[in-house]
Amino acid sequence: MKRVFLILALFVGIATTASAQRGAGTRPSKSEQYQRRGHRGGERMSPEQRVDNQTKRLKEELALSEEQASKVREILQKQSDEQQAEFAKRRAQMDEEREEMEANREKMRAEMEKRRAEQDKKIKAVLTEEQKQQYDKMREEQAARMQNRQRGGDAPQPPSEG
Repeated sequence: MKRVFLILALFVGIATTASAQRGAGTRPSKSEQYQRRGHRGGERMSPEQRVDNQTKRLKEELALSEEQASKVREILQKQSDEQQAEFAKRRAQMDEEREEMEANREKMRAEMEKRRAEQDKKIKAVLTEEQKQQYDKMREEQAARMQNRQRGGDAPQPPSEG
């Protein structure tokens, strides 16, 4: 009995130590790191604020003179301006591509509808009048199911009796 109790106590001790050590090696989250540097959560700095903060940090950590700090600030400001221009250019390209994709999608949809109409015409040429009516009804039901699916209603439709 003492042996079982000793093994159980040893197991609990090892499990406790292992769980305590697991938390020791974790890194703080990005927001925690951000807050440690004196920033409030959720707020974004303007490009000018970032340049000022970088300049201030470099000035303090490298013991820069006023002249050096001024030159460093100019370098950082120029880089920031170039980066902002590049981001604006990329955003404009992405907007253009998005519009182009939408136009292509509409064009493909129109072509598909045209092919479908031609297919329907050819199929109806083979059918009797009664079959044409059944075919039209079947296509209407199919269109309704497609619209229902596009609106988020994925419930299967019961088979129609006909």
